[in-house]
Amino acid sequence: MKKEILILMMLTIFLISCQKITEIRSAANGAAKGPVVEQPRPAKTPANFSKAMDLEDARIYSVAVTDINKDGFDDVAAGIFGSYSDLFINNKDGTFTRSPLTNKKYNTEEIVFIDIDKDNNKDIILGNNQQPIVLLRNNGDGTFSLLKELDKTIVNEIAVADFDKDGYEDFVIGTQFKENYVYFNDGKNGFEKTKLPGMISDLPVKTVKAADMNNDGKIDIVFGMDRKQGKVYLNEGERNFVLNTELPGEPHTYSIALFDSDKDGKIDILQGNNKEQNVLFLNKVVGYEKTPINGEGNTYSVLAADFNNDNNEEVVVGDYEVNIKIYEKSESEYVLLKEIETPERDFVRDLEAGDFDNDGYLDLVVAREKGMSHIYLS
Repeated sequence: MKKEILILMMLTIFLISCQKITEIRSAANGAAKGPVVEQPRPAKTPANFSKAMDLEDARIYSVAVTDINKDGFDDVAAGIFGSYSDLFINNKDGTFTRSPLTNKKYNTEEIVFIDIDKDNNKDIILGNNQQPIVLLRNNGDGTFSLLKELDKTIVNEIAVADFDKDGYEDFVIGTQFKENYVYFNDGKNGFEKTKLPGMISDLPVKTVKAADMNNDGKIDIVFGMDRKQGKVYLNEGERNFVLNTELPGEPHTYSIALFDSDKDGKIDILQGNNKEQNVLFLNKVVGYEKTPINGEGNTYSVLAADFNNDNNEEVVVGDYEVNIKIYEKSESEYVLLKEIETPERDFVRDLEAGDFDNDGYLDLVVAREKGMSHIYLS
């Protein structure tokens, strides 16, 4: 009897084991044939912005970023006041090769990339103080040559865009108490200038940016001024612009950034103000809603860029008395994400973003009027 019971128990265990094996194999086969569900990628840890690259100890008033030699690593052009502006080619090892862009010294306050002749090689504009605007042609071999000089004026900033949608890039200048023109590319290495209506010559324009502010497919223009109201000009086509909005207040605006802060599909305006509260103007189609942002300081430059690839732009504030501060969006407010210790603490003249280590994340370029300018890797 005991022997029969023992045999029965062993048989039961064997049948149960066979059933479990069948279930495991069936599940495995089902997983192989069914859809693969990927686990969400963990969020990137907050960018640490470790200083990895020095640029130059010079009066760098402006920087521009592009991959000039198309090797996958961004390069930098530096506009230097009272000297030769420089091109920094990324060596892909944490260093750059520096070369002068011109054989003549200029009082350069703004430098931008532009494809003047539509050859898919980025040319350069130097915006100078009490000197001509200089156009430099990209020779295609990492060098640049003088194309031509335009008006003698005082350029604070330049914005590049195809304003008339003819396939050629144009540009607009923001000047200090001089005429503010849009320069339309004629497709023959020349430009035809047009004065904006209502922009009289005694306006202290410190900054200008371009974006489609009303989602009509045409690029509009936003000016920021020192102790005057900021202005939004809408592009009506046919090389015609109309004044749409004068932003409330007359702050010391030294820099603006255009981006969709509230993710409603409309471009908003971040106003970086010197010795006053920085302000975010939310685009409401029929006007702009004013919201204070990021405290009060001596802001010389602001930048909005998505450094951690979460589809939300971080805001960088460059000051000349305190450390550089980076803010991230938290619900409807911006909170301090990172403070970059900068013992120099002199004028931050410009901020730009680019991918200098080819890791798919944007890094930060800081241009200083005095001392060393740096690149901080995210």
